[in-house]
Amino acid sequence: MIFGNIRLKQPKLQRLGRLYWHRMLPRRDEPHDVALSVAIGVFIGILPTFGIALVLTIAVLELLKLPKLPGCISSFIAVPPTIFPFFYPLGYWVGRRIVYTAPLDLDLLATLKAMNFGNTLSTLKTLASVAGDHLLAFVVGTAIVAACFAVLFYALAYWAMRVKRSRFLLSRLERRKRRLQAKGEGDDRP
Repeated sequence: MIFGNIRLKQPKLQRLGRLYWHRMLPRRDEPHDVALSVAIGVFIGILPTFGIALVLTIAVLELLKLPKLPGCISSFIAVPPTIFPFFYPLGYWVGRRIVYTAPLDLDLLATLKAMNFGNTLSTLKTLASVAGDHLLAFVVGTAIVAACFAVLFYALAYWAMRVKRSRFLLSRLERRKRRLQAKGEGDDRP
């Protein structure tokens, strides 16, 4: 068959999806390494790192000699549409269940509105002294939420890698079998 290896052109969105699927879960890497990379990216992405999550993710993955691309892509789980309405409130809620927090007797919005360049340092010191236990509850709760989601995404990535690798090996075996059959049919001709 002359045209057996030619693929028909697929829609651009489908090609991009396949490209990112293969980049996110590379075949040649071990499933554990890729899943651990994804888990680290999710963990660091959910933590309140405020703009340095990607740099931290790359540094940790380089230190541990893990694939960087899956971890970097998964660190983008925490973008503003997910982090502020979901992860941070959930982390604060979990943290308040663990760390005792005194009721606030501070009008936070008025304090923040009154803050200017000259009194920034004193305002931040006041907020830290008055709301320090709330900040601790937020950090502890967010770390717990990040760890839970990291474990979940580790399991999902590991499962996806195992499925992808088994499908790849099965397709490779089928191609080899077809090639051997074609070669065997070609040898029968005079």
